[in-house]
Amino acid sequence: MNLRNITTTALGAVVAVTMTAGVALAQGFPSKPVEVILPMGAGGSHDLTGRAFSSVMADLLGQPMIIRPTPGGGGVVGQEAFASNTDHSGHVLLYSHNFFDQMQKHATDLPYDTDDFVTVARINFAPHVLFSQSSRGWTSLDELIAAIEAAPGTIKFGHSGQFGATHVPGARILQERGVLDKVEFVGFQGGGPLSQAIVTGEVDFAIMFPANVNRFGDQVTALGVGGPESLFGAPTFSELGLSEDLGFMMRVVFAHKDIPAANLATLREAFGALNDNRTYQRLMSNLQEDISSYQDGTDYEVLRGPQSAAFKSLVEALVGG
Repeated sequence: MNLRNITTTALGAVVAVTMTAGVALAQGFPSKPVEVILPMGAGGSHDLTGRAFSSVMADLLGQPMIIRPTPGGGGVVGQEAFASNTDHSGHVLLYSHNFFDQMQKHATDLPYDTDDFVTVARINFAPHVLFSQSSRGWTSLDELIAAIEAAPGTIKFGHSGQFGATHVPGARILQERGVLDKVEFVGFQGGGPLSQAIVTGEVDFAIMFPANVNRFGDQVTALGVGGPESLFGAPTFSELGLSEDLGFMMRVVFAHKDIPAANLATLREAFGALNDNRTYQRLMSNLQEDISSYQDGTDYEVLRGPQSAAFKSLVEALVGG
């Protein structure tokens, strides 16, 4: 073989390898932007934390990640939009929480089955903060309860949706203090509208997350906080004699159960790298969000069944069986 033939053969091999690599890349996952359906409105803690992790996912996945708030029906509209989507490749995900995942099905008939969801990752768990409007003058949970008992039916508790992330723990606190039926419940479609109602003074007290409460400044007074440590100068729920398990919401990213195993592994690996990303660390720190409670999807899957059983018991207590 002469030099010209050798050169031609070599060049052909390079072209063939390049074309093969290009095909492999084109067929790789993800091959387009990843859409994350948020079954809540913009402005809430899920939206804020979702935008934090999605902003760095292009570096981790090689494709942009887009958060799409889809509020309505106490989370049902967004979750149904995810469940009914026929793209099970992993290019469409759901960013929800444990109340929508394992509690809501015991309270209402849902047009989807959350058993069709599989966990990609638990981003973190968030401690709830119980707070009141500072203008009301209540500086402790006992003072709030006393005000409720003195004027039953007149004090308004704001929440972000029926059986949602702020409704359930608030209801449990009121139940444990014996005033569940003496408060007016005012629901909103997500954390954003609830936050606006707090700013305008439309509700007297609420329960939200540190990322939200921090933005209200002196307008609100923290009365209690979930988790093992005090925040905003308020005692923990345990110190107030409340149940220890009511102070947390699990923020969870789900894929459809029919996602290819390789694609699920890719997503789990990418989310697993989040906590090492300095931009993500800074963004979550600015939101006063803990990242140490991250949990891999495989491990979180084990928790879903026991959660369901516990939530079923709670719903029966809240709605009278």
